[in-house]
Amino acid sequence: MKIVFLYNHPHPVHGAWAEHSNAVFIQDRVTASFKIAGLSRLLKSLLTLRKIPKDTDIVLCESASQLIAGSLWKLCNKEKKLACIVSDPKMYYIKTTSGVLRKLSLWMFKKTDLLIPTSPMMLSLIPGEVNAKKYVVFPYVDLERYTNYKASLKEKTIIFTGRIGYEKGADKTARVFEMVKIKNPEAKMYMLGF
Repeated sequence: MKIVFLYNHPHPVHGAWAEHSNAVFIQDRVTASFKIAGLSRLLKSLLTLRKIPKDTDIVLCESASQLIAGSLWKLCNKEKKLACIVSDPKMYYIKTTSGVLRKLSLWMFKKTDLLIPTSPMMLSLIPGEVNAKKYVVFPYVDLERYTNYKASLKEKTIIFTGRIGYEKGADKTARVFEMVKIKNPEAKMYMLGF
Protein backbone atom coordinates (compact mmCIF):
# COMPACT_ATOMS: atom_id res chain seq x y z
CA MET A 1 0.00 0.00 0.00
CA LYS A 2 1.49 3.33 -1.05
CA ILE A 3 0.84 6.34 1.20
CA VAL A 4 1.72 9.92 0.28
CA PHE A 5 2.05 12.57 2.98
CA LEU A 6 1.39 16.13 1.80
CA TYR A 7 2.99 18.44 4.30
CA ASN A 8 3.82 22.04 5.02
CA HIS A 9 6.88 21.97 7.33
CA PRO A 10 6.05 19.17 8.68
CA HIS A 11 5.04 19.34 12.32
CA PRO A 12 7.30 16.90 14.26
CA VAL A 13 4.36 14.73 15.35
CA HIS A 14 2.68 14.67 11.94
CA GLY A 15 5.98 13.87 10.29
CA ALA A 16 6.60 11.01 12.73
CA TRP A 17 3.15 9.54 12.01
CA ALA A 18 3.79 9.67 8.26
CA GLU A 19 7.30 8.29 8.65
CA HIS A 20 6.03 5.31 10.64
CA SER A 21 3.51 4.66 7.86
CA ASN A 22 6.37 4.53 5.33
CA ALA A 23 4.74 7.43 3.51
CA VAL A 24 6.33 9.26 0.61
CA PHE A 25 6.79 12.90 1.71
CA ILE A 26 5.71 15.62 -0.74
CA GLN A 27 6.05 19.22 0.38
CA ASP A 28 3.04 21.44 -0.37
CA ARG A 29 4.13 24.77 1.00
CA VAL A 30 3.76 28.24 -0.46
CA THR A 31 7.14 29.94 -0.18
CA ALA A 32 7.89 33.66 -0.08
CA SER A 33 9.14 33.49 -3.68
CA PHE A 34 5.79 32.04 -4.78
CA LYS A 35 3.41 34.72 -3.48
CA ILE A 36 0.61 35.78 -5.82
CA ALA A 37 -2.27 37.40 -3.95
CA GLY A 38 -5.27 35.09 -3.86
CA LEU A 39 -3.73 32.48 -6.17
CA SER A 40 -0.57 31.18 -4.46
CA ARG A 41 -2.21 28.34 -2.53
CA LEU A 42 -4.28 27.11 -5.52
CA LEU A 43 -1.33 27.22 -7.94
CA LYS A 44 0.97 25.48 -5.45
CA SER A 45 -1.67 22.79 -4.86
CA LEU A 46 -1.99 22.17 -8.61
CA LEU A 47 1.79 21.74 -8.83
CA THR A 48 1.72 19.39 -5.83
CA LEU A 49 -1.09 17.36 -7.38
CA ARG A 50 1.18 16.57 -10.35
CA LYS A 51 3.82 15.14 -7.96
CA ILE A 52 1.53 12.49 -6.44
CA PRO A 53 2.52 9.11 -7.96
CA LYS A 54 -0.20 7.36 -9.94
CA ASP A 55 0.07 4.19 -7.83
CA THR A 56 -0.75 6.02 -4.58
CA ASP A 57 -3.45 4.33 -2.48
CA ILE A 58 -3.80 6.88 0.34
CA VAL A 59 -3.07 10.58 0.53
CA LEU A 60 -2.57 11.93 4.06
CA CYS A 61 -2.81 15.72 4.31
CA GLU A 62 -1.03 17.49 7.15
CA SER A 63 -3.69 20.20 7.31
CA ALA A 64 -6.52 21.89 5.47
CA SER A 65 -3.97 23.73 3.29
CA GLN A 66 -2.80 20.42 1.85
CA LEU A 67 -6.41 19.31 1.48
CA ILE A 68 -6.73 21.43 -1.67
CA ALA A 69 -4.32 19.14 -3.54
CA GLY A 70 -5.68 16.11 -1.68
CA SER A 71 -9.33 16.71 -2.56
CA LEU A 72 -8.46 17.35 -6.21
CA TRP A 73 -6.54 14.05 -6.19
CA LYS A 74 -9.55 12.30 -4.63
CA LEU A 75 -11.83 13.76 -7.30
CA CYS A 76 -9.82 11.82 -9.90
CA ASN A 77 -9.27 8.74 -7.68
CA LYS A 78 -12.65 8.03 -6.11
CA GLU A 79 -11.77 4.42 -5.18
CA LYS A 80 -8.68 5.51 -3.22
CA LYS A 81 -8.52 7.02 0.28
CA LEU A 82 -7.99 10.58 1.48
CA ALA A 83 -7.17 11.42 5.10
CA CYS A 84 -6.46 14.72 6.83
CA ILE A 85 -4.94 15.58 10.20
CA VAL A 86 -7.21 18.14 11.87
CA SER A 87 -5.11 20.34 14.13
CA ASP A 88 -4.75 23.64 12.35
CA PRO A 89 -6.57 26.96 12.78
CA LYS A 90 -8.55 26.62 9.55
CA MET A 91 -10.97 24.20 11.21
CA TYR A 92 -11.41 26.66 14.07
CA TYR A 93 -12.33 29.47 11.68
CA ILE A 94 -14.53 27.47 9.27
CA LYS A 95 -17.60 28.20 11.41
CA THR A 96 -17.18 31.95 10.90
CA THR A 97 -16.37 31.70 7.19
CA SER A 98 -19.18 32.30 4.73
CA GLY A 99 -19.89 32.26 1.03
CA VAL A 100 -17.57 30.64 -1.48
CA LEU A 101 -14.76 30.01 1.02
CA ARG A 102 -17.04 28.05 3.34
CA LYS A 103 -18.53 26.05 0.45
CA LEU A 104 -15.04 25.24 -0.87
CA SER A 105 -13.83 24.20 2.60
CA LEU A 106 -16.85 21.95 3.14
CA TRP A 107 -16.44 20.43 -0.35
CA MET A 108 -12.83 19.54 0.45
CA PHE A 109 -13.62 18.05 3.86
CA LYS A 110 -16.52 16.05 2.37
CA LYS A 111 -14.00 14.41 -0.01
CA THR A 112 -12.10 12.88 2.93
CA ASP A 113 -12.52 9.28 4.04
CA LEU A 114 -10.80 9.82 7.39
CA LEU A 115 -10.23 12.84 9.63
CA ILE A 116 -7.67 12.65 12.44
CA PRO A 117 -8.38 15.39 14.98
CA THR A 118 -5.62 15.77 17.58
CA SER A 119 -7.95 16.65 20.45
CA PRO A 120 -11.62 16.46 21.45
CA MET A 121 -11.82 20.22 20.81
CA MET A 122 -10.66 19.77 17.20
CA LEU A 123 -13.17 16.92 16.81
CA SER A 124 -15.97 19.23 18.01
CA LEU A 125 -15.06 21.80 15.34
CA ILE A 126 -15.65 19.43 12.42
CA PRO A 127 -18.93 20.49 10.76
CA GLY A 128 -21.77 17.98 11.12
CA GLU A 129 -22.25 17.65 7.38
CA VAL A 130 -18.78 16.10 6.99
CA ASN A 131 -19.41 12.32 7.01
CA ALA A 132 -15.80 11.08 7.09
CA LYS A 133 -14.73 8.66 9.81
CA LYS A 134 -13.19 10.58 12.68
CA TYR A 135 -10.70 9.29 15.24
CA VAL A 136 -9.02 11.47 17.86
CA VAL A 137 -5.30 10.71 18.01
CA PHE A 138 -3.41 12.67 20.66
CA PRO A 139 0.08 13.90 19.77
CA TYR A 140 2.84 12.12 21.62
CA VAL A 141 5.50 13.86 23.71
CA ASP A 142 9.17 13.22 23.03
CA LEU A 143 9.99 12.26 26.62
CA GLU A 144 13.73 11.91 26.03
CA ARG A 145 13.88 15.56 25.03
CA TYR A 146 12.64 16.64 28.46
CA THR A 147 14.17 14.07 30.85
CA ASN A 148 16.96 16.43 31.96
CA TYR A 149 14.51 19.11 33.12
CA LYS A 150 13.25 19.05 36.68
CA ALA A 151 10.42 21.15 38.02
CA SER A 152 10.46 22.39 41.58
CA LEU A 153 7.29 21.84 43.55
CA LYS A 154 8.01 25.12 45.35
CA GLU A 155 7.77 27.14 42.15
CA LYS A 156 4.32 28.02 40.94
CA THR A 157 4.84 28.26 37.22
CA ILE A 158 2.56 27.54 34.29
CA ILE A 159 4.04 27.05 30.84
CA PHE A 160 1.92 27.26 27.70
CA THR A 161 3.58 25.92 24.55
CA GLY A 162 2.07 26.13 21.09
CA ARG A 163 0.81 28.65 18.59
CA ILE A 164 -0.42 31.65 20.54
CA GLY A 165 -3.94 32.00 19.18
CA TYR A 166 -7.60 31.43 19.99
CA GLU A 167 -7.65 28.05 18.27
CA LYS A 168 -4.98 26.76 20.68
CA GLY A 169 -6.67 28.11 23.82
CA ALA A 170 -4.03 30.75 24.64
CA ASP A 171 -6.76 33.23 25.61
CA LYS A 172 -8.33 30.71 28.01
CA THR A 173 -4.94 29.93 29.53
CA ALA A 174 -4.33 33.65 30.17
CA ARG A 175 -7.78 34.05 31.81
CA VAL A 176 -7.25 31.03 34.04
CA PHE A 177 -3.84 32.35 35.02
CA GLU A 178 -5.47 35.62 36.17
CA MET A 179 -7.50 33.55 38.64
CA VAL A 180 -4.40 31.65 39.74
CA LYS A 181 -2.59 34.97 40.41
CA ILE A 182 -5.32 36.07 42.80
CA LYS A 183 -4.64 33.10 45.11
CA ASN A 184 -0.91 32.83 44.32
CA PRO A 185 0.54 36.31 43.60
CA GLU A 186 4.05 34.83 43.22
CA ALA A 187 2.92 32.55 40.36
CA LYS A 188 4.50 33.00 36.93
CA MET A 189 3.35 32.08 33.47
CA TYR A 190 5.45 31.64 30.35
CA MET A 191 3.85 31.48 26.91
CA LEU A 192 6.18 29.90 24.39
CA GLY A 193 5.19 29.94 20.75
CA PHE A 194 4.50 32.17 17.83
